[in-house]
Amino acid sequence: MYLVEKIGQLILVTLEGPVKEGEVESIKKQLKEIAAKERIDDEELVVSLSIKPAGVDETSPEMQKYILEIVEYCKECGLRLYSYQY
Repeated sequence: MYLVEKIGQLILVTLEGPVKEGEVESIKKQLKEIAAKERIDDEELVVSLSIKPAGVDETSPEMQKYILEIVEYCKECGLRLYSYQY
């Protein structure tokens, strides 16, 4: 499960519980749409990645793959990433 929301120049991506392949593609699509619509006047958008693994090991190879995929996508789109975990 995930949540993507924009607050000012911040895009908050919250991963809660197990993440599926289709969800990662949906997250990337939402990031692309927000970046295309909101990038104005050279103001920098920042992505905050919050990982709240309810009953899921965030260090598992599968979760690490999905997290890395989101991080790499942010780099490709030129979005600055700030990451933290609970």
